Amino acid sequence: MVVTRSANLGWGVLIVTLLMAPSLFWALRDVSVWPWDPAWYGEVTVGLYFQARHDPQHWLAGMLAAFGSKPPFVSWFGQLFMPFARLVGGVEPALLLSILVTQGATLALVYRIGLLLTPGDRLVPLAGTLFTAAMPLFAGMSHNYFAEPVQTLTVIAMVWLALVAHRLSLLRLLTALVGLVSLGLLAKSTTPLYMLVPGLVCLWVMVGRWRKLSHRCRSIGVIDLTLLVLVCVIVVMTGLWYAYNYQAVIGHMIDATMSDVVLNYGRRADFITKLGFWLNQLQGATCVLWALEAGAAAFVGAAFAWWIVKRRVAGAATEAGPVRSSIRPPLMVAVAALAQVTVVLAAFSVQINEETRFLLAALPLLVVAGMASLAALRSSPHPFVRPLAAGITGLAVTAGLCQFLAVQAFAFGLSTTPTGGSPWLAPAITDPRARDSLTEVVRLTCPAELSNRYVVIGVERPNFNANSAAFYAEKWRRVVGYRCSYTSLGYAEQDIDRAMHRLDELNTSFFVTFSAERLPAQPDAFNQVSRAVLEIVARSPRYQLKFETNEMVKVFRRADGN
Repeated sequence: MVVTRSANLGWGVLIVTLLMAPSLFWALRDVSVWPWDPAWYGEVTVGLYFQARHDPQHWLAGMLAAFGSKPPFVSWFGQLFMPFARLVGGVEPALLLSILVTQGATLALVYRIGLLLTPGDRLVPLAGTLFTAAMPLFAGMSHNYFAEPVQTLTVIAMVWLALVAHRLSLLRLLTALVGLVSLGLLAKSTTPLYMLVPGLVCLWVMVGRWRKLSHRCRSIGVIDLTLLVLVCVIVVMTGLWYAYNYQAVIGHMIDATMSDVVLNYGRRADFITKLGFWLNQLQGATCVLWALEAGAAAFVGAAFAWWIVKRRVAGAATEAGPVRSSIRPPLMVAVAALAQVTVVLAAFSVQINEETRFLLAALPLLVVAGMASLAALRSSPHPFVRPLAAGITGLAVTAGLCQFLAVQAFAFGLSTTPTGGSPWLAPAITDPRARDSLTEVVRLTCPAELSNRYVVIGVERPNFNANSAAFYAEKWRRVVGYRCSYTSLGYAEQDIDRAMHRLDELNTSFFVTFSAERLPAQPDAFNQVSRAVLEIVARSPRYQLKFETNEMVKVFRRADGN
C-alpha cells in the first residue's frame, strides 16, 4: 500500500494532538504558584506584552533588554499567547500554551524523522513519538514555563536538517543552518553544545556541495526568499540581544556552571562520579519501567552489533552491496545521535550544576537512535529479520503507550506511585489557597502612592518568593495600570546585618514573610536569615504589623513609609 504525504501529515497531526491533549487539560486545571525561574519568565513576558500595548515605541528596546543574563526567546514567543488569557482562564495557562505548541512541534519533528528513516511505514514513527511524549521529563517540562522546550525543538530540528541536507540546495541548507543556530542561541546560550554532531553533518554536506557547485547562477524562489528574510530577522535580533547583554550572559554562564554560587544546585566531584550521576538522572528522565529501558538499550546495541557482522559478511560477498546500503544509513544515524548524547553528558560531567531539566534536549536524540535501529532491522531483506523487527516495533508501541498512560495518571493524581527520578513531573495543584494568598499580599502591598518603593519578601519558598510576587505584580498591573517592585533579602543571603541593611537601602515600604510557626526549623540555603530578620523586624519600632493572613503570612509596614 502506498502511503501518501497527505496521509502521513494527517496521521502525524492526529498523533501529536492526542499526545499533547492531556498536557492542555493539565494546564487548564493547575492553579499552582509558579516558582522562581518560571515566575521570572512569566513576569518578563507579561511586562513585554503590556509594553507592546501601552508603550509600543519602547517595546523593541524592552525586548533587547529582557533578562540581561538569560536568552529571552521564551518570553518573546510567549507574548503571542497573552491574548488567550481570558479564554483559558488566566495568564499562566495562556503562557503554557506556548510551551505546548513548542513541545507539539518537537513531537511532530520526531514523527517526521521516523518517516524519513522508514519511508511508507507509520509504526516506527508512532513508537518514537509515543516514547518521546511518555518520557517523565518531557511530560513534566510541558507543564512548566522554561526555555528548555524551545531549545529541544531547535535541536531536533537540526537533526532533521542533517537528515535532509543532501536534498536541499546550498542556499537553503545554509539559511536553515544559520537560522536554527541563531534561534537556539535565543532560547539558551548552551544550545550549540546539543547541536554539535548534526551541525557538523550539515557542514560536511555543505562543503561537498560547494566543491560540486556549478558556476551558473541559480534563481531564488519564493520559499528561499521568504526563508532568507525570516532568518535574517532572527540573526539580527540574536546579534543585537547578545551585543547588548554579552557581559551579563558570560557572567551568568560562569555562575551557573563553575562558581561557588551554583553549589546550591550541584556539587563538585570527579568526572566518573558526575557521569554516573547524569546517567542515573537520564534513566529517570526517560523511563519509568527499568526493564523496558534496559531492553531498549540492549536492542540498540544488538542492532548495531548485527549491522557490523552483516557488513563484514557483505564485504566478502559480491552481491551484498544493496543490502549494505539499505542498512548502513539508519545505523549511522543511531551512532551519530548517541555520540551527541555522549558529548552532552561529558560536558555536564565537568561542571557543577546538576539541574536535571538540562537533559530535556538530549531526550529526542535517544529516540532517534532507537528509531534508526528499528529502521535498520526493518529494512533487512532477510526473511527472519523483518518479522522479528516488526514484532519488536509492535512491542515498542505497546510499551510506549503503557508508559504514557502511567505518566499521565501520575500527573493527574490518579496514581500516587512516583514515576521514575524526574522531579519536574508533578500532579496538578487544584487547591487555590497558595495562589489566593499571594494575590492578596500583592494587592494589599501595592497601593498607587507607594508604587515607586520596594516590597521585600523575607522568605524563599516555591509558592511564596520574591520572583513569584513580582510576577503577580506584573499581572496586577494589567488591572490597575501601574506595578510595584518586589525583591528578596538577597540571593541565598547568609549575613543578617547585610539583610537588614538591604531593607534600609531599598527604602522598603513593606516587609512580607511567614510567621515563625511556618518558617522551617532547619533553614535551607535560601532561608538562612529569614527567622532572624523576622525577629528583628517584629521588635523594631520602625515596622508595624499591618495584617496577618489566614495562611500565616505577616505583612509589616515601615513606620516612615508614607
